[in-house]
Amino acid sequence: MRSANSSHCFAAVTPTNLALINSRVRKPLIYSPAVTSPALIVASFVVFGAVDGFTASNAAAGNVLFVVHWLLIAFLLFWWASADALQRQSELSTSMIVGLVVFGFLAVPFYLAGARPKGSWVRWLPKGLVLFAFCLGGETLAFGVIQELSYAI
Repeated sequence: MRSANSSHCFAAVTPTNLALINSRVRKPLIYSPAVTSPALIVASFVVFGAVDGFTASNAAAGNVLFVVHWLLIAFLLFWWASADALQRQSELSTSMIVGLVVFGFLAVPFYLAGARPKGSWVRWLPKGLVLFAFCLGGETLAFGVIQELSYAI
C-alpha cells in the first residue's frame, strides 16, 4: 500500500536540484587548509621532535631532519597561504611565496598584515602565537620524552 507522500520520494534529479543539494552539503573540516595545515604543522613538530630525540647522538641525522622538516613546514605554510589567498580572492606575490619558503614562520606575520584588513591583527596574532607555542611545546615535549625513554633503556 502506498502512502500519499510516496510520490515525492523519487523526484527527478536535474542540474538545478543537484546544485542545490551540493550547496547544502558541508565538507568536513579535514578538507579545509585553514584547519588541516595548522594541525599538520603541530603534528610535524611533535613527530620531528620525537625523531630528533631518537637520533640525537647522530649529528648528520639531525641535519637531515632539520632540512626535511623545514621543507615540510614550507610546503604546509605555502598550502595554507595559497588557500587563504584563494578564499580572499587575491593572489600570492612571488616575494611572499619566496618569503614563506625561505623564512617560514617569520614571513607569516608579514603575509597576514598584508592580506587582512587594517586593525584585524588583534584577532590573528594571539591565534598565531598559540599555534607557535603548541609547535615548540610539542617538539620539546616529544624530544624530552624520547630522550628519557632512551636513557631508561
